[in-house]
Amino acid sequence: MDSSCVLSDNKIKNPIATPPVTTQYYVVATTEYGCEAIDSVTIRISPESILDLPNAFSPGAGTSINDELRIIVRGLATLNFFRVYNRWGELVFSTSDINKGWNGQYKGKPQPLGVYVYVLDATTSTGKRINKQGNITLIR
Repeated sequence: MDSSCVLSDNKIKNPIATPPVTTQYYVVATTEYGCEAIDSVTIRISPESILDLPNAFSPGAGTSINDELRIIVRGLATLNFFRVYNRWGELVFSTSDINKGWNGQYKGKPQPLGVYVYVLDATTSTGKRINKQGNITLIR
């Protein structure tokens, strides 16, 4: 096996794999009764990163699911900006940290249910520019 495809630790449940090409890993496990189980996982390598956003979120719902509007990142990218505007064109959220999201508040006050506009600008690790804009629905 190519040493670049080796896992960070093959004895833990969440090893880090960084293969240079799409690679299939096989897992062989033995139960305490001696039964053997085999499974596989394929790590697909794509040269481009993907940034996406959900079309709705529900801040303050108390479920901790969709409480914050966050960019879904697959791959490596640097965020130049992520901005959210209300229906009057007023900027209610802005960040250049790809890990930060909007909690549905502006100036410390929960914003009303409705449709908001987002704009994001990022650069992938290969230098490709990603520009996206669209609508997001805030649900209360």
